[in-house]
Amino acid sequence: MPTPTTLLNTLRAASAYYMMSDNVKILRSESWNDEYGGVYTDYTVVSTTKARLTHRQYQEEPIGGGITNKDEYYFIFEDNIDIRFEDRVQIVNDPNSTRYFLVVGVDDVVTQGIFKTAKVEVNYN
Repeated sequence: MPTPTTLLNTLRAASAYYMMSDNVKILRSESWNDEYGGVYTDYTVVSTTKARLTHRQYQEEPIGGGITNKDEYYFIFEDNIDIRFEDRVQIVNDPNSTRYFLVVGVDDVVTQGIFKTAKVEVNYN
């Protein structure tokens, strides 16, 4: 039996208010033609929303003579957020202003429409 819509909407609102502590900007690549016939590509802000950045240690792997860990990061969004592969996510007022997170995968089918999870990689400008 599916969860009633009113209950899902209440859970979405409560999770956004209590759990999603980061204000983030979602940027998407867009291209334009310039006056000389060339193509100009840049990232533009498509939305600003609340989200939560989570860190998970993925595994340890041997590198040379030592061991290093490979980390994974995820953003949790409300279900109605349009987030896509290769979007960039920036935390508003991040102390490291050159840091952004590149979306490498989106999982939006396992939580009955309450959350949307995006796997991201850390990058710097």
